[in-house]
Amino acid sequence: MKIRFFLITFFVFLGLSVQAANSNAKSDLDRDLKSLQLNRYERAGASVSKFLRLQFVDLIDQSNETNFSERFNQAYSEQLRPGALENLSTQFVGRPADEFLADIQKALELRRRHVVEFRTKPLVRKKIQNVFVGLLHVLEIRIHNELGSSLEELVRLRRYLLNQATFVAKGSGNRLMIDDLWWDWMWLRGHEEPSDLVELHLQKVQGISLKANAQWKERLRKYSLSVSLQALRREAEPLLQKEKPAVVSLRLVNDASSFTGENSSADVLKELKLYQYKYLQATGKTDEAREIKKDIAKDLFIAKGKQLFWAPTEPWARKDIGFFSKITSSVSELIHSFLTFLTYGAGFLFVATPIELLLVVFAGIILSRQARAYFNVESRTLHTRWKDHRLFEQQGWKRVPSFTKDGLFYVKEETALAWRMFVASYTMVGVPFYSKIAASLLLFGIGLYFNSARTLVEAVVTQMTM
Repeated sequence: MKIRFFLITFFVFLGLSVQAANSNAKSDLDRDLKSLQLNRYERAGASVSKFLRLQFVDLIDQSNETNFSERFNQAYSEQLRPGALENLSTQFVGRPADEFLADIQKALELRRRHVVEFRTKPLVRKKIQNVFVGLLHVLEIRIHNELGSSLEELVRLRRYLLNQATFVAKGSGNRLMIDDLWWDWMWLRGHEEPSDLVELHLQKVQGISLKANAQWKERLRKYSLSVSLQALRREAEPLLQKEKPAVVSLRLVNDASSFTGENSSADVLKELKLYQYKYLQATGKTDEAREIKKDIAKDLFIAKGKQLFWAPTEPWARKDIGFFSKITSSVSELIHSFLTFLTYGAGFLFVATPIELLLVVFAGIILSRQARAYFNVESRTLHTRWKDHRLFEQQGWKRVPSFTKDGLFYVKEETALAWRMFVASYTMVGVPFYSKIAASLLLFGIGLYFNSARTLVEAVVTQMTM
């Protein structure tokens, strides 16, 4: 009984201590906000953050994964006019640039005073981030509506604020919350979403998602995928300059693939596959790129096959042409689609199979068969050798060594015959037509092999220089 009473007393005391610490930190922050004259920016930032949260929830639930980032950015950009969100007077928004610089330095001083609470206390961090949101929003309004000579100075101030006011990183002690998204999003937007900063941001989003409910987990998954696609489309240069752009972009593509779900559209998966192939090639990872290339070629081949059936029907849906025009257009579409289908089919065969190896093997078989008739060479076939050794009988496994030896001799003999026929195709008269075709296929296959070997070595050299 005494132990239970002690534990209850301990936890009550602990809770009151934490509450008192939070209250003290909040009161200290409010005092500094007032002394540094940053209250108006905090209130303006709170208003902007509220708008962003409402728009985020509204748009994420009705947008798809490909257009959410664009719609969210557009919704905010439409509010970049004095008084739309920040509830500040027009005179205050139109202050000189040097006064904005003094306010930015005050905001940085505020964060320095509360750097510990900024990382560990979400309510304190929310207020400080609202100050930066308000400052950046007012600067965005000025830049968006500025026509005078101070535009360049305002742009420099905006860049200075973005470079100094970084966001809190992921970590177990940082107690990340949904409210941390709004300043981070504006910070990322201000830097035009370079791939390395997007990667850091999404790591933090995943930390927020771990403590979110199921509805917000799905929203953050869709948001992460949309932001990743937006960054990949923009192809902005990495800001930190620590790694090659292709290396960072490849990681971003792989992370984006992990954000896809059962409801992700085929267009999203196809777009990610194209980006993955592009950056695998750029980083010299040819084996993985080859597998992706097979899938892309297969998708193209299937798409052209579908077009073969649908393209001839399209002219019949048109009302601006006559009956005979529909017939000629339909026949023309059919012929064009058929030729395109054959072209993509041949391309898919080259991409999806080791065509150089197949050409060499098939050409060798044709040449060896032609050589038997041309040089009157008699030889037992592989099937005959199999029957002679009778491996299928009881204890036939004892004949495996002799059969293997005989099989190797057969391959050697066939290779020698193919070589004789290959030489004869270019040096002797009366060589069969099929032998000349096989000789050409053999040379073509060997040429493809050397080209593939060169590409492989170049890719490895590229990867080593990354």
